[in-house]
Amino acid sequence: MQAPPDPPYSLNIDSIQSIAYHLSLQPLTSPNHNNLPATFRPLPTTPAEYRIKPPGNTGCTDTHRTPQATSRSRTFPRVSKPLIIGIAGGSGSGKSTVARNVADALTSLSVAFIDMDAYYRNFTTLPLEERRKVNWDHPDAFDFDLLTNHLSRLAARKAIQKPIYDFISHLRSEDAVAVEPSDVIVIDGILLFVDQRVRDLCDVKVFVDADADIRLIRRLERDISSRGRPLDEIIEQYLSTVQPMHLQFVEPSKRYADIIVPRGGHNSIAIEMIAAKIRQRLGHSTPGLTAP
Repeated sequence: MQAPPDPPYSLNIDSIQSIAYHLSLQPLTSPNHNNLPATFRPLPTTPAEYRIKPPGNTGCTDTHRTPQATSRSRTFPRVSKPLIIGIAGGSGSGKSTVARNVADALTSLSVAFIDMDAYYRNFTTLPLEERRKVNWDHPDAFDFDLLTNHLSRLAARKAIQKPIYDFISHLRSEDAVAVEPSDVIVIDGILLFVDQRVRDLCDVKVFVDADADIRLIRRLERDISSRGRPLDEIIEQYLSTVQPMHLQFVEPSKRYADIIVPRGGHNSIAIEMIAAKIRQRLGHSTPGLTAP
């Protein structure tokens, strides 16, 4: 049975400050996380659970840091049409880990990575203080037109110039990253399944689930170490936009997923299932594993 969604506002300012205090801003892989209160410790590794919906069953009437956009340089047997894998989930859920592990399992195929965070709108007309106040967790913060265009080009085996986003200045860089066509395109993002055009372009839609407290710990560690943001700003943003937008947009988008991966990115059986399904769709054999 699928776990119910996170209860509204289950993490308040006191619990966030408690997490930040006990975390002491150490990476989750540090032995110090054993000193965390039991509520906030990473979940133990247990046999993976997964659920795969039948094709077309969306459940309704009617998608550390992300790997740098790149493609493998080795020579692979060419497939007729690239397969686009969309990986969505809350901030800090482990989407990037799932993306890397899926790519590592596809040793016989070329894989290119796209991070949805690169497609934030470029608010050049706003001063820095105003840009910091933008609700970056709302769908309107993303340039879905450009993202859709780039995914369509990659699906047609055409190269793109993926934008680079600066999370300190909240602006796009003048530089870009060349992404070459590949057999498999893996894209991840919190709001990936909100836009129907993006959903329609994704051949396989994966939603990565993780508990709210674990996601918050990962976000604190990432934003401080990788994005140079102060703790007070991270907490304020979490309470004012991240958590409400997760409940309003991210969690409901789970119903569009073909595969739901519980307990974050280190679910090895679910990764094997996803890789097997990709190989099956592309007509490649799966050593040691038969896809359903």
